[in-house]
Amino acid sequence: LHSDAKVLRIDAITALPEYSITEKFLQFQQKYPDVQIAVSEADSIVIRKELLERRCDLAIMRTSRDAVDASAVAPGEDMLRKIPFCRDELVAVLPMSHPLARERQLDLRQLANDHFVLIKEGSLPYHLCISACKTAGFMPQVEFTSHHRDAVVDMVVKGGRTALLFSSHVQNRQGLGVDFAAIPVRPAIYADVFIACLKHEPLPDYAHYFISLFDAQMKWSLVS
Repeated sequence: LHSDAKVLRIDAITALPEYSITEKFLQFQQKYPDVQIAVSEADSIVIRKELLERRCDLAIMRTSRDAVDASAVAPGEDMLRKIPFCRDELVAVLPMSHPLARERQLDLRQLANDHFVLIKEGSLPYHLCISACKTAGFMPQVEFTSHHRDAVVDMVVKGGRTALLFSSHVQNRQGLGVDFAAIPVRPAIYADVFIACLKHEPLPDYAHYFISLFDAQMKWSLVS
């Protein structure tokens, strides 16, 4: 940290409950009740930039080897220590009136003529979706973008559009009377979710403790 105040500054993606990250905040506060956790939510591309510019102490973000668009890849990866703790999968979100809504999995080419709604332009999910569609041989017809995933899902349910979202974006809305289908795409497209800090930046003990909560559940290693 960069002041005498005991504040742990964390930039994070907007999916904290879905990845059980709020539980780790509670674990942390049991051990360090005098340390305030200050969370700022943003997209992974913005978060990476903020961490490299030392505007936060830790970062919780996604990355994907499938996001091959050069503008989606920030420099400075060799400066980061990254601990992956879970993996998310891209799914097609369709209204139940869609002719493919009962399928168990989809090839993206089956959606080439659909009208798409996506997470906001310039974000990592947006780059990932555009890249995936291009790889499948088409440029998606994007009619609407928003940072708010609930708005994207509403456009699917009420407007009959098609979305590409991470499974975590929709898993808590299914089974609550919301009329949509979330179907894995094939070949599968994944994003790794990880906590990161700067390799050579000194951190207080409580920041290292928070990192250790993720380190303990690490399932595989990310290779930059």
